Amino acid sequence: MAQIPPELFAHREWLGQIAPVGLVVSPQVLLTRGVFVDRQRAIVAQTRLAELVVEDEEERPRIDDVLALFREVLEWPDDLLAGAPAGPALADALTIALPEYEDRLAPTYALPDPEKTGEWLILVRVVEPGTDLEKAPAPDTHAGWWHQGRAGPGYR
Repeated sequence: MAQIPPELFAHREWLGQIAPVGLVVSPQVLLTRGVFVDRQRAIVAQTRLAELVVEDEEERPRIDDVLALFREVLEWPDDLLAGAPAGPALADALTIALPEYEDRLAPTYALPDPEKTGEWLILVRVVEPGTDLEKAPAPDTHAGWWHQGRAGPGYR
């Protein structure tokens, strides 16, 4: 039996851990293109993530400092994240009014696309720990999500 190179094995292992849907690049293509799994970097990120996790009184894990998560685990620069103290202001266009639900959707933070001005890669909404995302907020609270039971077709 032929010995599988460790780099090829790493790609096969990684692809085996995800549930591929649609087009998936083969491990051999990743190897040929010089893409390698950096296990040491993953260990550093996992260690830092574990340091950020705290448990509440019911021993449920959470992260209190989401900006530290962005900066230290995801390695997003402080001055890039819109809505962060050192970053640009959130664009007004990112807040969407939903008059039919008497609500609005607004991110807490947004990561701009560095290659396309005015485009966004990800919008992040931070909510209080323990928030039930399936439950409607109090009637006098517009917390930035749809009110359950008032949404249209396709909403669960």
